[in-house]
Amino acid sequence: MNIVIFGASGRTGTELVRQALAQGHRVTAFVRNQARLRHIHHQNLTVVEGDLNNAAQVSSAMRGNHAVISALGVSKTLRHDPEVVRGISVIVNAMEKEKIDRLVYLSVFLAYAKPRQFSFFVHNILRKIIRKEVLDHEQKERLIRERVKAYTMVRACRLTDKPFTGNYHHGETIAIKNFLPSVPRADVAHFMLSQLADTTYLNKPVLLTANP
Repeated sequence: MNIVIFGASGRTGTELVRQALAQGHRVTAFVRNQARLRHIHHQNLTVVEGDLNNAAQVSSAMRGNHAVISALGVSKTLRHDPEVVRGISVIVNAMEKEKIDRLVYLSVFLAYAKPRQFSFFVHNILRKIIRKEVLDHEQKERLIRERVKAYTMVRACRLTDKPFTGNYHHGETIAIKNFLPSVPRADVAHFMLSQLADTTYLNKPVLLTANP
């Protein structure tokens, strides 16, 4: 499959690029600075340096691809990041223009969290600390639900740099009572790529965490 990955130079994005290439996909990596991906060399990798808010550049990067993966992170910790929110709108517009239906979007596990779904610390303290990031993701999820034909929202728990395990837990309505739940980025990348062919969570959100 031909895949375009946004946020490809971040820690999760890099895992996505590596694993997608290992699985035989052709990858277009959209990045702000291509120097950050110079350590990855592969005949099926095309690195595109561009501005997420440049509609022409985003559309050009998408051309000829079958699916879009977004692993865009926040550039302003603990603050609203309107640039990335606008960027998702640009991506959705480009998907419509290039007639690409499939999007796998990396969200945050506290988006639209239900009462008692998480530990007291997560729901009552952490949620307040990262409230602006959560609200941004909720806004982006609403846009995707309204405009994208075939999406999956991957609401991953706190991302870590631990090695790949392949042993993780996922579900639409699972309760996660760990004090501070987490999941390795490598496992997140593995799960996100699996959604390209798996329709279990088509047009649905899914929580993702490491197994206890």
